[in-house]
Amino acid sequence: MRQHILRYLLPLLILAALAGCQNDGQIGFLFGTWRVDSYECDGRPVVQPEGQSTFFSFQGAVVCATVVSDSHGSHTREYGTWTDDGNRLTLNFTHSDDSTPQGGAGYAPPAWMGMTADYPMEIEMTGRDTDDMTWRWISGDGRTHVYKLHKTW
Repeated sequence: MRQHILRYLLPLLILAALAGCQNDGQIGFLFGTWRVDSYECDGRPVVQPEGQSTFFSFQGAVVCATVVSDSHGSHTREYGTWTDDGNRLTLNFTHSDDSTPQGGAGYAPPAWMGMTADYPMEIEMTGRDTDDMTWRWISGDGRTHVYKLHKTW
């Protein structure tokens, strides 16, 4: 009887443990993909180009900004790094490689969102709950940018 239980219970326990693993470990609240629902600059709405959607995906220390530009799924992806101290998110798109200049293609934030690759952006996070959050960032020129996001997965 004991061997019978171990024969079935042990594989189930191993599968349950493996199902809980994530690449680079659990990074907390930000892990996954977030869609930008709205963006305001100095209190005025900034309209995303027609048919376009913007997403931020967080994994490990890497952030991927994806802009889907049409119903066929055409998209661009830009990569940066991030850190989070609970209420403050730092997005850094200043990176480069041998073939790409600092902040160049592949390492630039979504241009339509007023973000910069000139320096790491310190963003205040508010309204954090399981599915929604708000980012507030004051750019170098003193403008206040507010982004509303919700988690897609």
